[in-house]
Amino acid sequence: MSELPPPSKPSQESAATAEPGWYFDGTQERWWDGTAWGPTQTSSDDSTFATIAHLGAVFGGFILPLILYIISTDGKRPETRSHAREALNFQLTFLAVYVPVMIVYVVLLLGQTGGSGDGSGFFLVVGAFMVFAFAASITAVVLGVRGGLRANRGERYRYPICIRFVKDERNTP
Repeated sequence: MSELPPPSKPSQESAATAEPGWYFDGTQERWWDGTAWGPTQTSSDDSTFATIAHLGAVFGGFILPLILYIISTDGKRPETRSHAREALNFQLTFLAVYVPVMIVYVVLLLGQTGGSGDGSGFFLVVGAFMVFAFAASITAVVLGVRGGLRANRGERYRYPICIRFVKDERNTP
C-alpha cells in the first residue's frame, strides 16, 4: 500500500486563497485557518508518549517521565516534552512530601516501640500514616489518569498541586 505525499505548504502568494486545513511545511504539519498559521499537528506517537508520561508516573514514579523528558529534546515531540515535564514535576513534588513524612513516621514508630506504654500510640502513628499514604497514593493515581486522558485528547494538563522544579526553557505554560 503506497502512501500519498502530504500536501505542500501554500506559498505566500497562494496562502491568502488556500483553504483552511493541515499543510506540511517540510518538517511537520501546521494548521492554516485561511488567514494565519496555527499550531503544529500533534503526531499520534507524540500523543501516545505524552499519555504514557502521566500514566507511567503512576506505575514508575518519576523515572518514566524523566526518561521521556530527556529523550524528547530533539524538538520533534513538543507535546511529549511538555507533558513529561509536568508529570515529572508532580512526581518530584509527591516525592518531596512523601519522603519527609516517611522519615517522621519511622522516627515516631521507633520511638513508640521502645516505650513502656500500652501501645495505643503505636497504633495511632501507624493508622495515621496508613491513612495519609492511602490518600496521597489515590490522589496521585487520579491526577495521573486525568493528565493521561487530557494528553490523549491533545490537551495540555497542569497538576493542581505541583512545585515546578523543572522549568520550561521557553517560559510557556
